[in-house]
Amino acid sequence: MIHFITREKSFTRLKKMRLRRAARTALRFLNRNPGQTEISIIFVGSEEMQHLNASYREVDKTTDVLSFTEDYMNPESGRNYLGDIVICYPVVVEQSAAAGHSINTEAMVLMVHGILHLMGYDHVLPDEKEKMWQKQEEIFVRIGLQPKQLPES
Repeated sequence: MIHFITREKSFTRLKKMRLRRAARTALRFLNRNPGQTEISIIFVGSEEMQHLNASYREVDKTTDVLSFTEDYMNPESGRNYLGDIVICYPVVVEQSAAAGHSINTEAMVLMVHGILHLMGYDHVLPDEKEKMWQKQEEIFVRIGLQPKQLPES
């Protein structure tokens, strides 16, 4: 189950059904059963994202996406709770304009990126980054996504 949480009414331009389908496709591609997996995708403003980034990564500026891995069995639902993906909506708007694609495309790019982090992928080292970027591209093909420009990190 994919849970969406939006902190402000201005985030309603997101097409949650499309995002949910993309998340399920990504999970299936990564050999996870979407019906037995839970993820929370939380859209926040710049100030809240800056606070989270400073608190958890000691980087006092906003960022586009953060992932918080949990990976436990939720006793209430009986599903495996992978964790939370926090996406900064103002950065989604900014990056989508810079890349020349829609807000929903950018939100999907960041969501897939976050799912890969929840599944243990990273991009700190060059070989890790290559593997993660390859998985991203494969998932984008599966969900029919052709982003015009991807963030570098």
